Amino acid sequence: MKLPYTYAARYAAAPAAAPGEKRGPARPGSKQRARTSTQRSTHALVSIAILACGLLVSSRPAVVDVSATTVPSFDHVFLIVMENHAYSQIIGNSTAPYINSLAKGYNSATNYHAITHPSLPNYIAMAAGSTLGITGDCDATGGCSVPVPINAPHIGTALEAAGKTWKSYQESMPVPATGCPGISNSGSYAPKHNPFVYFADVKNDVAKCRADIVPYTQLATDLAAGAAPNFAFITPNLCNDMHDCSVATGDTWLKNEVPKIFGSTAFSHQNSLLVITWDEDDFTNVNQVATIFVSPRGKPALTSATSYNHYSLLRTIEEGLGAGRVSTTTGDVTATSMTDFFGTPVTHAAPQFPVRAGFYYPWFPETFGGTPNPFSVYTPTLGYYDSSDPAVLASHYNALQYGGMTVGISSWWGPNGQNSSKTDNRLPLLLRMAEMRDLSWTIYYEKEGLATPPSQAEVTSDLRYLQASYAGNPAWLRIGGRFVVFVYNTEPDPCAVSQRWHDANVAAGNTAYVVLKVGPGYATCATQPDDWHQYAPASHADQQGNHSFTVSPGFWKAGEVGPRLSRNATTFTTDVSSMVASTTTHWHLLTTFNEWGEGTAIESATTATATCLAFVPAQQCSWSSSSGFGQYLDILHARPEGSAPPPPPPPSPSPSPSPSPNPTPSSNPSPSPSPSGSPSPSASPSPSPSPRASPSPSRSPSPSTSPSPCPSPSPKPSPSPSPSRSPSPSPSPSPSPSPSRSPSPSPSPSPSPSPSHSPSPSPSPSPTPTHAAPRQTATPPPAVVAPVAVPSPSASPGEPAAATPTPSPTPEVSPSPLPAQPVTGETTPTTDDVAVWTQRLVVFGLIVVVVGLVIWGLFILRR
Repeated sequence: MKLPYTYAARYAAAPAAAPGEKRGPARPGSKQRARTSTQRSTHALVSIAILACGLLVSSRPAVVDVSATTVPSFDHVFLIVMENHAYSQIIGNSTAPYINSLAKGYNSATNYHAITHPSLPNYIAMAAGSTLGITGDCDATGGCSVPVPINAPHIGTALEAAGKTWKSYQESMPVPATGCPGISNSGSYAPKHNPFVYFADVKNDVAKCRADIVPYTQLATDLAAGAAPNFAFITPNLCNDMHDCSVATGDTWLKNEVPKIFGSTAFSHQNSLLVITWDEDDFTNVNQVATIFVSPRGKPALTSATSYNHYSLLRTIEEGLGAGRVSTTTGDVTATSMTDFFGTPVTHAAPQFPVRAGFYYPWFPETFGGTPNPFSVYTPTLGYYDSSDPAVLASHYNALQYGGMTVGISSWWGPNGQNSSKTDNRLPLLLRMAEMRDLSWTIYYEKEGLATPPSQAEVTSDLRYLQASYAGNPAWLRIGGRFVVFVYNTEPDPCAVSQRWHDANVAAGNTAYVVLKVGPGYATCATQPDDWHQYAPASHADQQGNHSFTVSPGFWKAGEVGPRLSRNATTFTTDVSSMVASTTTHWHLLTTFNEWGEGTAIESATTATATCLAFVPAQQCSWSSSSGFGQYLDILHARPEGSAPPPPPPPSPSPSPSPSPNPTPSSNPSPSPSPSGSPSPSASPSPSPSPRASPSPSRSPSPSTSPSPCPSPSPKPSPSPSPSRSPSPSPSPSPSPSPSRSPSPSPSPSPSPSPSHSPSPSPSPSPTPTHAAPRQTATPPPAVVAPVAVPSPSASPGEPAAATPTPSPTPEVSPSPLPAQPVTGETTPTTDDVAVWTQRLVVFGLIVVVVGLVIWGLFILRR
């Protein structure tokens, strides 16, 4: 440990006497000598005390550097080299929005320099760690400052020696019928941007040259076949690399091509690194260029001011791919690896209830297409993005964490593209990126909502697949050592679903912690899952006992003339405050983070669409904010879990009759009269009503032991002869799954063939899906809580339903209380806990040392 400069150090380092200064020996016993001895002793004592204090000060916790000490191991490195632009011409340039989104979301080097001018020496340096005497641009056929081809090693030979593969992908490069391609200029292809054809081992070996020097179109083929090399050197043509064309042209090319890499299994399922750099600047003396790293192992949104150059990049690639240096004399030997871009994965500790989580949808841009197109009433601030783009995911991770969410629940339609879904293909990247953040993931098992739910055997197979493929990732949410799975079940009998999932999980080794969606009579099922939740985007708020508290900002499905649930920031604020105050509830759920098709997203939106403005005020069409995260996430950010509960609400107003039907449900529907009475002995706890079931601001459970009627199990009730949906009183909940919540005493099931994933609080016809085709065959969710629009007899599933808000708290009966906080009995100490106790012990020990030194010093003085 380097000690601070102290008086002790200054005393020890005191200079010799200046010329002319008398320092002769004093007479023994003289006053001067006694005074000097005392001063020296005092100085020594003070110095020791200050030195000890310096130790105390230096023992205080410093900012922890979580940089990796070595470059992580990569399966693939993709290097794209652009042309002739300085750092200041790229970073911050409004005509390069895609490049800047990558730089902002991932890693950017702010002090990176090229080696020299012009282009070719820089390309040779990137490949070989030296310019090898090349001083200008020339063809690989000759005319260079040194004879070509050059008989020297390069990154390709180093990789081959390590058993790795490489290719140079050159856009617009013609391939002759015979011979080595890429030797001479042709159209928009320039060999000076393809350094490998200048080396003898490549140019003189035609078979090797034709295998490793390939046109850019081969990259798509290799990615699709899972045959990408370990190192891919990529050069756009003279226009797309910004050499002959504008920065905007190059940015557009990258925006179109880079997602193809991100969407490949090489990047999504394996450890890969993408690097974008420039060969040189615009011939200034500084030669500073932009360099961007994108990797799941990269630190989020890091800019590094460390001095780097092309040799640093070469060494980083060598170390990441497990290759040695090109030679013992090249620049990569002495260069500094760019390790500060990489971090150490965080420790994902066992969660503590309540857990704040957001429902997440990784199915874009596919589901932005549809009728209407784009399939959303709103405009995401990020644009109509690609869910496989790490820059988009980085932005989403920042937003989730800003909103206090520690868990993402990602929609999942089955393994290997089942149900025409890409949700499985995008799950690995979600998990690997979360390794670097304090954010965990689980899935929303959507197949249970299909018209024909999966069999027990299929559920077992899927659980085994999840366990083998993903659950071992440290970023997967685990409780009690088991990986968590949320299930979107819509069958009218949740008890049958619970039994089937229990049996399937047992057959899979009981490795999953299953959280089913609530349904009629769920609390009295003989076989209970690990937990329950509600998915209620068509209700502003919904509480299911101590299971879940769900908050939604609004609901407006694309293609419908108006919102089913209007957005209201004030209501959202109140509901979030109530959610935070509900400290005994296990899951605090946001429906949703980014379901744009159904218009339930809390992700930032901007540029109000004409469709939205034609129906609702502008503030409901755009909710971007100065934070960059949007108004709804700002509200969540200001109300973290564990914050102070809201002040006591005013007295509840007297209940009033249900209103007449209205095409747009009110965010605060008037209640129907519900019975109440004195508490009576019961084996079950009092039901917890839906927070929106009463106009009272209070979200506390009703003291009444006579719950409101249990909802109908019918996915689609028969049209009621009366527009009013006021529920009739019913006795305490029973195991029967089919109590009525409408004036009609016995609604008959009538499953809809084209429901939506969303409006679970009501048995109204569900909207058509907002995403891939699988949702079009899913059955509607069961009726559990109110309020929501109620269909008129003539309404079709795709039409907005006539609404009669029908508050009906869902009874919660829990035969056995669920565990209170924490989630699991695990007491594994976190890294922070260990650090705190270590610090305390060190400080205590140093205090003892200081006291001892002071006592010793006083003893010396007295002598």
